[in-house]
Amino acid sequence: TLYSDSTATGALLGLSFDSKRADIVRAILEGLAYEQALGLRKLNEIGVEINELTAVGGGARSDRWMQMKADICAVPVSVLHTSEAASLGVAMLAGWATGVYASLDEAAQQLIRVRKTFSPRPDRAEVYQRQLTRYVQLYEALKPIYQDMARS
Repeated sequence: TLYSDSTATGALLGLSFDSKRADIVRAILEGLAYEQALGLRKLNEIGVEINELTAVGGGARSDRWMQMKADICAVPVSVLHTSEAASLGVAMLAGWATGVYASLDEAAQQLIRVRKTFSPRPDRAEVYQRQLTRYVQLYEALKPIYQDMARS
């Protein structure tokens, strides 16, 4: 999270008796993607432009979440063929160190494969941008409550 606020905790707003487990899971995944979008926004503010995200690991196995990230962050998300990025990195370093590859760039070109790329969908991205604004507003509104709860 971008907020250096040790009192902030998770909150689920808008729950009703009709809310299902899937709604809660979706809200959690959206919250994680909103935090990533805010991080990208902050990087952009300091002159670091990110035009694409690369995803590896367990979460990258979820096409639905990767599409959600692309929509929320408004950049393409490429999922690598491997879910073991650390092992791939070690193999690249070993190949370079033993002369199999002349450079790490060559090792990357030979070994890194994209399984699928998720492009932002303009209709969903627009909806998520409005929700991202609400997400930031909710944090600001809840901040004094978080602080009060921490004192209790």
